[in-house]
Amino acid sequence: MTIPSPGEIRFNSDLELDLREGRSVLLRLPEGETCDLIHRTRQTFLDDWIDLSASEDGGTPLDQLFDEFEPNRTAGTLKTLPRLYQLDNFRGRVLAIHFQNSDCWKSWIPFLREFANASRTVEEFYRTRLVLVCIGRNVGGISHVNEVLLSERSLDGYFGRIDSRLAANQIVLRTNRTALECQIVESICSELALWDTALAAQLAEFPVGDLFDPLPLLLQLAEELGFRAAAEVPAAEGLWQGWFRTVDQSGEWHSCHLALTGRCDLIRNRVWRAQTASILPFLEGQRKQLINIFRNDLRLPHRDRDGKVLVTDRDDLELGHIFNQFFSPASRVSETTRQAVKLLREVRNLLAHFQPITPDFVHRGLLARMPWEDLA
Repeated sequence: MTIPSPGEIRFNSDLELDLREGRSVLLRLPEGETCDLIHRTRQTFLDDWIDLSASEDGGTPLDQLFDEFEPNRTAGTLKTLPRLYQLDNFRGRVLAIHFQNSDCWKSWIPFLREFANASRTVEEFYRTRLVLVCIGRNVGGISHVNEVLLSERSLDGYFGRIDSRLAANQIVLRTNRTALECQIVESICSELALWDTALAAQLAEFPVGDLFDPLPLLLQLAEELGFRAAAEVPAAEGLWQGWFRTVDQSGEWHSCHLALTGRCDLIRNRVWRAQTASILPFLEGQRKQLINIFRNDLRLPHRDRDGKVLVTDRDDLELGHIFNQFFSPASRVSETTRQAVKLLREVRNLLAHFQPITPDFVHRGLLARMPWEDLA
């Protein structure tokens, strides 16, 4: 059973509220998006929900609705909205109208105004509501949506890092990765995928080292997901192409689009943010372990090369201080421990200077069990 993400729950809750309050909804989805997202709302209104495709044969919306709800009407029957509302199988329904192109949409614009006027005279319980499902950017012509009892909704702003992290978590739970690896994978997937839960799930299948340098993966996945190479476009265009979205109140471009347009610096910055969030807590834990285990080997006060006192409390020793003491001639710790501390110090310094960790650190043992952990 697929667990709905927070963004999916929030989006469907808003959509359901619109419908319960008697409003129709203009649902604008980016290209490539499916209607699976509204499955929860469809199930909520299951007994009243009807899916229809907007007619492309040139007939009016009223013609199509009468053909659907009164197919055996007498020839010459007057087709009006008040009469349509008299039909038991039409009244109180939720009609999801799926538009295939902009030409179909244009014929519905004047109808929506007439439909709103007719619906105002109907009690909310009996009011029929429309969910107008439009994919892509070819929607326009309604300047005052409130005048037609219409709420406009898109996916923008609903989905973010938490959704992608949960999608990645569902994958890593099925693997034999360590707790640290799981945290790093989930963090990187959430930063790279942002709102795209499908991308997060795909990325979570790859080794940690590959995620540290994700450009080849993103180029490969861009092709599989149907992204095409394109120059930079305005955000409004990117929104309907599925390349741009508001995430945590900030405009963000899809990582596959960044890869295709050569903006590798933004990809590296996302990897760095994810590594900082997941690896720095690990480094802090290792620092505390080192102080507890090698308490008798760490001298105080700790001084710099000129003899100036830097630290007087053992618990305040940083990885750099511990490194300096372990590599002093008087140190008795093993070479294995020294090299592991050196590795952690390098990682800490890179992250502190806004530099992402490269895949070679995985091969050097960053994710391996530290030699002092057996002494704890």
